[in-house]
Amino acid sequence: MLTEKSFRSYIEKLGYIPASTPMCVEKINRLSESGQLNFDFYVNTHNLCWFADDIWKQHNKKLLDKYPLGQKFFTLNIRDFKLAELNII
Repeated sequence: MLTEKSFRSYIEKLGYIPASTPMCVEKINRLSESGQLNFDFYVNTHNLCWFADDIWKQHNKKLLDKYPLGQKFFTLNIRDFKLAELNII
């Protein structure tokens, strides 16, 4: 189970600002319990990092199509958070 502390710590270690830690952690934990291991994240021009699930992507499609510059996606595996918590990565 991912904790808010380990989520925030790892995202900040990557150089980003977690945008909504409680919501991100809740969704990641729910999805990982159902077998999903990889999770997409989006960083906007203000360096805020959002968990980008399918609902988020659908809701923000117009925004992403209109302002693609300075915005990026990356994928993390649930193991990345756990290894970082153990100071392995």
